[in-house]
Amino acid sequence: IDLTMTTDPGVDSVLILADQTLNEVLSSGTGELTGITIPADGEYLVLAAPRFGPVEATGSGYILALSGAGETSSTPTEVIEGPQPINMGQTARGVIDDTNVSITYTFSGTAGTQVRITMEAAAGSTLDCYMELQSTDGTVIDANDDIDPGVIRNSQIVTELPADGEYQILASRYVGDDAEITSGAFNLTLENVTGQDITPLNTDIIPLSYGESATGEVNDEQYLLFYVFDGTAGDIVSIQIDNQSGNLDSVLYLYQSSSAGWVEMAENDDSATGATFDALLSNIVLPVTGKYLIAAGRYDLETGTTSGTFSITLIKQ
Repeated sequence: IDLTMTTDPGVDSVLILADQTLNEVLSSGTGELTGITIPADGEYLVLAAPRFGPVEATGSGYILALSGAGETSSTPTEVIEGPQPINMGQTARGVIDDTNVSITYTFSGTAGTQVRITMEAAAGSTLDCYMELQSTDGTVIDANDDIDPGVIRNSQIVTELPADGEYQILASRYVGDDAEITSGAFNLTLENVTGQDITPLNTDIIPLSYGESATGEVNDEQYLLFYVFDGTAGDIVSIQIDNQSGNLDSVLYLYQSSSAGWVEMAENDDSATGATFDALLSNIVLPVTGKYLIAAGRYDLETGTTSGTFSITLIKQ
């Protein structure tokens, strides 16, 4: 099937396709869900909403269109149900597509153990891998999209386990406004690298604390940088970018950690404080205690033409 939502000018839309128990099948922040294969017979829900919340008291008009090819795949993909076990030194193989948008693997670990988890697209696969390491309550310990942003699209996490217990690996695919949705087979390997001279490769995610600033550069090779911080429910935070060189038209995104991955909370292109290309997210109330991800980039991301250095500051009000 294809789902398309057309809105009044100036309103960006979000579409979420879910089954009758509210489990997400697929979502989009562009107002389009195309080429979806329905995984099972039954009732489905389409949640349609403005991407950045209400924009005016009177509301906005929209048209929601549903179309279908009327064909069923002759070789349907098996639906993966429930977490799959994986052991140290083992490689698991799977397929990410519209039927299985993510697969969860579980393993037992000991505090202080250094692990390396690598998710690679299989030969001939175009999958743009995305991976998270979570505790059993869904808290994201670490995450990685690209080993080398924009160059090596496989994912890798190298980290030290914080406690004894069970852990989850969420294997999925990158989904964003700047890229086509990908599908394909992958290999996922879990290794114990304790004592080895290992340099973490997921250095594209930089930790930030309240009151701290960091610097970065956006260009054609690296047009999106990531920062992660720990927040407490009820915290009121502001995130500010100060463009320092070049003609950078900066953009900020804020994501909340959830069991389904990173969920976008807010976005800003140009600060409302004046005639500036500096991005600003002001007075955001954090809904839950946990990890939050900041993405700093440029307008139009991959196809944009602006570039330059910047500083980013995280403030707790």
